[in-house]
Amino acid sequence: MSMQTEGHRQIIAILRKHINKLLFMAIFIFLLIFFLFCSHYKEYNLQKYWPYRGGSVWCYQVVKTKLPSASHMFEKNFKVEDVIDFSGRRAENFIYDDGNKVLYTTYDGGVRLFKEIDEDGGYAVYSPEVIEIPLRMRIGETICQPYAYTEYYRNGEVEDRGRGTAKVALLKEENIRVGEKVFKHCLKFLHISRWEETTGDYGTTMRIFWLAPHAGKVKEIEVFIEYDKDNRRSKHIIRRELQERRSVQ
Repeated sequence: MSMQTEGHRQIIAILRKHINKLLFMAIFIFLLIFFLFCSHYKEYNLQKYWPYRGGSVWCYQVVKTKLPSASHMFEKNFKVEDVIDFSGRRAENFIYDDGNKVLYTTYDGGVRLFKEIDEDGGYAVYSPEVIEIPLRMRIGETICQPYAYTEYYRNGEVEDRGRGTAKVALLKEENIRVGEKVFKHCLKFLHISRWEETTGDYGTTMRIFWLAPHAGKVKEIEVFIEYDKDNRRSKHIIRRELQERRSVQ
């Protein structure tokens, strides 16, 4: 009897050891899945990724390639000016050194494009405003939005009208190198806009860009394709990389 009891005890001890191992592995796998799930569905507050405020100048190195011709490199600066839009909301006016201006509204709905002004004084107004980034977003999430716009001559007469669809997706969080600097915890976005105008022109703009905390847009790759009413195509690729940010003198 004593030998049988000792044997039973050994068997029970071995079973307990294996059960403990299986239990530990189950807990480990559960925690791994839990943390992966939480990291994937983490909701980002994007306010710190859009740090543009009045009184700063942002300098980018730009490489523009108009296919099939050769590319050329240049620097492009913009100054940020805080303004109030026609609805009484806070907005940011990006004034480029070539005379172009781009106005964004920044409020609870995130950052949205509502007006573009070219160097000749012509302008386009978007209604509803086109989403650039929402206020909050998760990795893997995609937001789609229809929009309309009207293009005006400098004197206010209507030049053209169009409609389109914008889609923005948050792809991943990653560290990226821009020049000699590494930006950590950047959010990588895909933004696609497709439009068609009443004159028959239509096209697509696809942009991939990275936003860094407290630094804003540090890198962007844009592919622009446009067809006229005779189906003739125009295509160019633009690469932008942040060089520096400085205060207005």
